[in-house]
Amino acid sequence: MNGMGEHTQFQDKHDRLDCVVREFAYLLLVAPKNTIWCILMDCIVNRLIVPNVLKVLRRLPAVLELELELGQVEGGTSKRSLPLITAALRIIASKEKASLVSAESRASFIYLVSALVREKRSALKNEQVIEEGVTQKYGEVIDKAVLDGNEVLLDFVLPLLFSDDDAEIALGIMCRMFGDYDCKRTPIRWDVLVTESNLAGVDCFEQFPVPMCMMALVDILSAVNGTNAVIEGLCLKCLCLLGEKLKG
Repeated sequence: MNGMGEHTQFQDKHDRLDCVVREFAYLLLVAPKNTIWCILMDCIVNRLIVPNVLKVLRRLPAVLELELELGQVEGGTSKRSLPLITAALRIIASKEKASLVSAESRASFIYLVSALVREKRSALKNEQVIEEGVTQKYGEVIDKAVLDGNEVLLDFVLPLLFSDDDAEIALGIMCRMFGDYDCKRTPIRWDVLVTESNLAGVDCFEQFPVPMCMMALVDILSAVNGTNAVIEGLCLKCLCLLGEKLKG
């Protein structure tokens, strides 16, 4: 991780980026779980490296296909699989809470998660990536988000939302993902129809159930009832942003 640096580290220095990518390719080959864990934890300590971490991961698309069964991550018998990176995020939030104690570390974690679900700017503009030399050197360089926005919301953020200790982190991530600018770069498949199934959360893993989420936010507001101004403010902001989605 010492070779990452801030976002300008590799500007016009493709050979240096090539070296870092090769090093991480080897580490991810021999120890994928430990390497992803170290990458994410270092991003929390120093958010300045996040843009360069994304550059590396986008040049190693095979890593994004790695999955773990939920039962292996959190115990139990569930055979449902999660992307390796999403599984690591769940472990950090549930079992490594000491790393998210400070306001700065929580802000870095929120920034990291929201960055992982954003597309590259070139994908938004539908332009050809102006990195031809790099593309030829590394092979495929993906423009899509490192993690699927819907999967992160359903498999990571919503479970956090119902935890008293983690609701602030979940709400912070949702606000960043639902914001007008971020939504243009964070593809989310919305389910805005009010039906009994999506209010109950049944079979909602293909699209994000906006009505169910709004009901959950209202319940959180009622439970807080003036005792936590931060949670209240984030809930109201999320409700406002989701209300805009229902208008559409």
